[in-house]
Amino acid sequence: MQYVIEDKKPFHIFFIRLFDFNQEANIPSFFSSLLLLTVAVLLYFIYRYEKKTEQKAMGWQGLALVFTFLSIDEATEIHEFLIGYFRTHYEFSGYFYYAWIIPYSTAMLLLGLVYIPFFKRLDGRIFILMMVSGAIFIAGAIGMEMLGGNTMENEGFGLRYMIFYTIEETLEMAGVSLFIFSLLRFLAGRKKNLSFKLKPSGG
Repeated sequence: MQYVIEDKKPFHIFFIRLFDFNQEANIPSFFSSLLLLTVAVLLYFIYRYEKKTEQKAMGWQGLALVFTFLSIDEATEIHEFLIGYFRTHYEFSGYFYYAWIIPYSTAMLLLGLVYIPFFKRLDGRIFILMMVSGAIFIAGAIGMEMLGGNTMENEGFGLRYMIFYTIEETLEMAGVSLFIFSLLRFLAGRKKNLSFKLKPSGG
């Protein structure tokens, strides 16, 4: 069996790829995946607490599962597969050049409608923080992605496109970071301490 070994690339190209917001499987994508996983863990903690106090906790569990999926998606590029799939079976262009936006936006809208009763039960300040963080994230993940897709199709890879995807990733990280802050504020406002015991394995 023969293996094809690629020529070594210059260090500056490797360094740029390592930190380029438009690349996958690099430091920014790892950091984004870690942020989303942190949200999932915090949501699970809240679910456990709410379950202990006999309050309605399923909403928190559902959100924990959603953010677990988003973390996995960020790390494994599931949405990138959807782009190829939709381009093969349908003709999307312009602002829907990156066609993963369509199923994800639809799922997000349906989730928002299902969660209306859940959001109504939240404290006003926490609700505002969560909504603002969500708006920032969506502005990047959906809004800037649509602008970037339209630019990529019409102008190709250039300065304008680089600006769009840099703003996109920055907004996503900022939105998730604010959401983490809102969850920590929620946990800090609980009357009882939230704690978990780790049981050692074995005898």
